[in-house]
Amino acid sequence: MGTINNLGKFDADFFGFSVEQAHACDPMLRMLLEHSYEAVIDAGINPKQLRGKNTAVIVGLAYNESQVKLLYEDFQIGGINIIGCSRATIANMISYFLNLKGPSYTMDSACSSAIHAIALGYHCIMSGKCEDAIIGATSLCLHPIVNFQFSRLGIKNKLIIIY
Repeated sequence: MGTINNLGKFDADFFGFSVEQAHACDPMLRMLLEHSYEAVIDAGINPKQLRGKNTAVIVGLAYNESQVKLLYEDFQIGGINIIGCSRATIANMISYFLNLKGPSYTMDSACSSAIHAIALGYHCIMSGKCEDAIIGATSLCLHPIVNFQFSRLGIKNKLIIIY
């Protein structure tokens, strides 16, 4: 089992969030925002060049264990909980931050979500729906019960990436 260091750290100001809004957002959203921005830069593209561009954002994920806690237990300001922890809005938040105008989908097909996100991105580009795409996938097992359930099913990944 691996751990992700500094999961709670997030440059809220850089992404236009207040500290309260950042704490009301799912850790998967915060990580995907950071890594999407890094991926654009790593690709040699200035993120400002993407503004207004027909670029798709497609995110694959299978479950969101923090959604219940953020929606029903931790009430925050201005209803940001409903946006910041919903699986449906994760891709949309990336599109919004980068000001992208292409299709924006979050998809859940269980353990095949990532490959389906890649296939959908390819299809969007090849069909002319968009010029290019940012494709991501995420899965964070933060609660020990979730890890236990996956272990009992025998489907936990043997390769754990530690950030």
